[in-house]
Amino acid sequence: MYSDARKILPFLKGRKIKLALATNSYRSTKQIIDYFGLSRYFDYIAISCSIGISKVNPKLYLLIANKFSLKPSQILCVGDSYPTDIMGARKAGCGAAIIYRKKARAKNKYDCIYLSNLSQIKNLLS
Repeated sequence: MYSDARKILPFLKGRKIKLALATNSYRSTKQIIDYFGLSRYFDYIAISCSIGISKVNPKLYLLIANKFSLKPSQILCVGDSYPTDIMGARKAGCGAAIIYRKKARAKNKYDCIYLSNLSQIKNLLS
């Protein structure tokens, strides 16, 4: 787990920001999430095999919006894979930010916010 995740999650939870974790994974992933103590930060955890919807499907993001009684446009999805994390979010009408930790790549390749680390989420809060 990246050190910036260990810092931003308590910060966001302290600001009472609702957080969801969506992962295309197996049921056993919940044990890993619990092992790292991440469950306490998330108000909803969506594991694809448990709910039958993967991250690329816009229905997942609409499900999360519904869980929080939000419009998709009120949600910012953050991920490190454009095809998996960003495309479905954008199709659902959510905001999207990609973690672009590799400095060698050219920026502005994708139609979303670029973050070089998770701590930059603080700059997006109003």
